Amino acid sequence: MNVTQNIFRRQRICVGCGICALVCPEKAIAMAYGRFQSYTPLVEKKLCTNCGLCLEYCPVAVDRLRDLSLHVSRQADPLAYGLKDRHYFVGYDKDRGGRAKSASGGIVTAVLKNLLQTERADAVVHAEATFSGTGAPHYVVCVSRSESECEKRRGSFYAPLCYRHALEPFRHQDCRLVVTGLPCVIRGLRKLFSDHPGFRNNNVVYIALACSHNVSGQFVDFLATSLNVPSGSPFIANLRDKSDIPEADHFNNAFFLADHSVLKGNRFSTLFSVLWRSYCFALPACHYCSDFWGDCADLSVKDAWGKWAKDPLGKSIVTSKGGPPLSLLLGIDGLSLKPLSFAETRDCQKISTHYKQQAIRDRFERHWLARANRQSGFALYFPSATLSRWSYERLGYGLTRSGIRLFLYAWPSAQKKAVLKEERFIRRFRKKVQSLLNGSKRPLAVFGTGRMATDVAAALGPRIVFFLDNDTDKQGHRFCGKPILAPEQFRSADREALILVASSYQEEISEQLKSYGLMEGRDFFCAFDLYQEVTGVSRRRVKQKKQRRSRKTKNDRKILVLGGYGYRNVGDEAQLSANLKELSAVFPDALIKVLSPNPLYTFLEHGRCLVGEAPRTAFYDEGESKLYRLDTIFAKIIFWGRSIWLYLNTMLVRCGLPVLFLPAKRAGMLHELATSDLVFFSGGGYLTGSTLSRLWEALFFIAYADLLRVPVVLSGQTIGVWDSRLTKFLARWAFRKPRIITTRDAEDSLAALSSIGIQHKNIFSTFDDALFCEKAADETVKDALRRSGLTEGRRYVTLNFHFWGMNTPEQKNDIMARIAAMIEYIRGRTEMDICCVPMTPADRQAMLDFMEIRPEPELKLLAHDDDFRIVRGCIAGSEICITMKHHPIIFSLGEGTPVISLAKGEYYRHKNSGALKLFGLEKFNMDIDKDSYIEDFKLLFEKGMGDGDEIKNKINRALPCLKERKKKFVSLIKGISSDG
Repeated sequence: MNVTQNIFRRQRICVGCGICALVCPEKAIAMAYGRFQSYTPLVEKKLCTNCGLCLEYCPVAVDRLRDLSLHVSRQADPLAYGLKDRHYFVGYDKDRGGRAKSASGGIVTAVLKNLLQTERADAVVHAEATFSGTGAPHYVVCVSRSESECEKRRGSFYAPLCYRHALEPFRHQDCRLVVTGLPCVIRGLRKLFSDHPGFRNNNVVYIALACSHNVSGQFVDFLATSLNVPSGSPFIANLRDKSDIPEADHFNNAFFLADHSVLKGNRFSTLFSVLWRSYCFALPACHYCSDFWGDCADLSVKDAWGKWAKDPLGKSIVTSKGGPPLSLLLGIDGLSLKPLSFAETRDCQKISTHYKQQAIRDRFERHWLARANRQSGFALYFPSATLSRWSYERLGYGLTRSGIRLFLYAWPSAQKKAVLKEERFIRRFRKKVQSLLNGSKRPLAVFGTGRMATDVAAALGPRIVFFLDNDTDKQGHRFCGKPILAPEQFRSADREALILVASSYQEEISEQLKSYGLMEGRDFFCAFDLYQEVTGVSRRRVKQKKQRRSRKTKNDRKILVLGGYGYRNVGDEAQLSANLKELSAVFPDALIKVLSPNPLYTFLEHGRCLVGEAPRTAFYDEGESKLYRLDTIFAKIIFWGRSIWLYLNTMLVRCGLPVLFLPAKRAGMLHELATSDLVFFSGGGYLTGSTLSRLWEALFFIAYADLLRVPVVLSGQTIGVWDSRLTKFLARWAFRKPRIITTRDAEDSLAALSSIGIQHKNIFSTFDDALFCEKAADETVKDALRRSGLTEGRRYVTLNFHFWGMNTPEQKNDIMARIAAMIEYIRGRTEMDICCVPMTPADRQAMLDFMEIRPEPELKLLAHDDDFRIVRGCIAGSEICITMKHHPIIFSLGEGTPVISLAKGEYYRHKNSGALKLFGLEKFNMDIDKDSYIEDFKLLFEKGMGDGDEIKNKINRALPCLKERKKKFVSLIKGISSDG
């Protein structure tokens, strides 16, 4: 996976910093300035080795941004992130001439000049404006080595900056550098200079420019066009020109042309403020970055607005770490600095910090039109940024200005309302809690660590000493800056603390606390009803929520299991068996129900488990009509129409209303889903375009579950081979809904998901679920081999082939001829028996047809009564397994048996190669359709027979890592369970 696949909400998350190109060991990444007038990494696939370094160093990788947002939003005071343990000042450069050329108070340039003057820095990496026309970069990263160069490059910069070429000369150098940049870039540069062997010898000081968001180069061009800058004429843009202004925040947008003429306008009379505040042309990454102040930087500097803006030359707010950064700042005689309090610094730009650091979590966890995102303004800013960038790129200036007018005049209210509402809530809730506690001043312990607990911490943070939670995965960690204890620990903790129950499970928690000898009203108080009252949620909605959640208690759970089993395919049954065993161990008290297209067979095959109808039979009448085959356009239209109607009825079920015009079996299936706590898709290869009806069925079922708020997890899947744009669209819509997706190959399925913009930290590769399934006892296996005609004690080869996907006699005859050639080679090379192992009834028929046409005395057909345990045992005892199907590979790898894959078509190349790659054995995957198939087979057969010990060692080395991935998967499922 490479950095170009860093996609979220269908947009590439990139700020164009170029760090990925600097760290790429193969030089496979180039930075191009082009689409949307920003820098984009281009990857040369022939050179890329998928080492992952680019994403490892990327400061805006989606998972990294998501983790940062969770960390910041869970702070006791999210607005204080980046300000803790710092010193705060407001000040300016005493050089009035230089200050007039700066964006605000000129402090950054003064610091840079002082470091160069005192020879504490060899070079400064910062930015400068350039003469260029529309469509070209207006600002570039440069290196200054003298005070005069720094002075000449003062200014303001509104565009992405690429550090690729500026930093390359410092590779393998030992220099003292000062680097300036936005907080996101500073994060990446600090990791680069700290971890990368080519850059870590440099000694670097980091200065962050506090940032609400950045914009693409289109922003400057759009403003230039609005001020009638001639098309194609080069210009230098200074969007913070201070000539003839009454106050600092009344700066001009000035464009200096080559003929020395100047076109400018006050920012309140141009489109600058409206465009900026409505997030037009904003970079996609900026919506998801929760670092306003630059937490990683030694110094952070921002414009001083509000009461400090009376001086037309401008002032700056600067925060500094202690030690050398602070001594550097205080040691510059050319600066005028006045200390600020923490509260003044934190609240100096409260609307922006609230959007970036407090409301950030909702942008990852909720739809962009969710209520919380509407209140914070994201529901406006997201389409504003997206449409403005797209429209200006495709439609030009005139249509863009007209088309985004709604956004240009709707910006002022959203953020202010969110901040004011937050402040009103905190005041009201604090007052209500004081009333509930009868004015007690005792410290508080909050029971719960959900969204309500976060709001409680915002209102009552200083009084809270710790949190309590029943979830063992959370205990021992911190929440909102305070430790999370197990409820039992309260007995040995601070018994002076009052417990405030901040959870909708207040009845259950009350009983739990009473069992500890605590009394409600004296030792603990329940705040849920009070919280709902303050937040304005109606009693009816609260009651409905409690009714929906009352069935989701930890001791009464129902899990629905779906998959590709039920067709006497021993591989699919092995997967189901392994997953049922795993789920029973993780949820010993849960009701696990297997939805099968053949309920009786599944019931008997898997220990008389609880079974029900599969969605394909209940929703799409498989076995009763031809609809599920999807072999005509008409069938596909009917399939989609029925699925959409089911989706609409799912909405009614969610609202507690009767369904409309649904047969009993379909209504019953929706009720089954609505009353479940987890949907578990057992592994397989049914989520690909090659099995279209199964893929569509699964994707729609995921959508129904998501609508009913039932979490979905996918285990050990092969995903991809999209057959059409329609399928790709449906996959993009549905695959973003599961909480966890694990694949049984490490590359292709993940790449297929990434290609449709599906990426998050809970998508990762494990292995096929059947890898560790049960195996029959040795005596049972020996009996099956004897019944099949194999000589006891004689060595044998296992062989699987099939006719699936071959629709003509010519195709079948061709594959039989190729199989016969391989058998002939084995017979001439060894004296071993050849045991044909059918995985499905169709395989058995194909093998009988082959043996009828080409009778071979050494060729035997395994009699295993569709028992995967016997098949696994038979493969375990063979010298080598040769197979076209996928699951004999899995059984071989699980038992350490050498294996050769005979892949036919993209579907099996995708599946078989992925399984072998997990163990470093992908070279044993050969294309049976190639003209040179027999030569390839001979080489692999000799290598497999001769390198058995080496192959077993490779398998044994890979197994511990795969088991750890499975443990992670199980842990995540437990986490979902505890959240339920």
